[in-house]
Amino acid sequence: VLTCPAADAPAETATPALPGFWRIVLQNSGFFEDIEEYDEPVLDFLRDIQCETLEESSPEKIEKTLRVRFLFDRNPYFSNSTLEKVFRTQSRNTYVPHSIDCVISITATPIEWYPGKNVTVEIMVSKKGKCSTRRRPMKQRREEVARPSFFRVFFR
Repeated sequence: VLTCPAADAPAETATPALPGFWRIVLQNSGFFEDIEEYDEPVLDFLRDIQCETLEESSPEKIEKTLRVRFLFDRNPYFSNSTLEKVFRTQSRNTYVPHSIDCVISITATPIEWYPGKNVTVEIMVSKKGKCSTRRRPMKQRREEVARPSFFRVFFR
């Protein structure tokens, strides 16, 4: 059952009645095939996605900027409240209004992961050392290994 908050009540999330709404939208969009099972709990904290287009023109070139903002509720995974990706393009042909643009740059907000919460890496534990006759416990070596993730692909 969907309920509407009172008109004067501040919205705590963009979709308070639909938990995981933006995660489901991204998964069903077809554009984000990189969403892994371990990304899903993080994306459940996604409150809103905003998109903004800016255009700068001069006689010799047309530059466009597309800014995509992912707004997150406070979560146990990272400290950022906003993750942003900015695409800057330049028109190859100023005489043809819908010519194919050339990407000039792509920038993304670095994610400030909390210790042990980075879903883009897997902690591999291996035993290090030789087996001795003295029955000493062998040291374990912990190594972070990159793994596929929506956050690794989209925000790098």
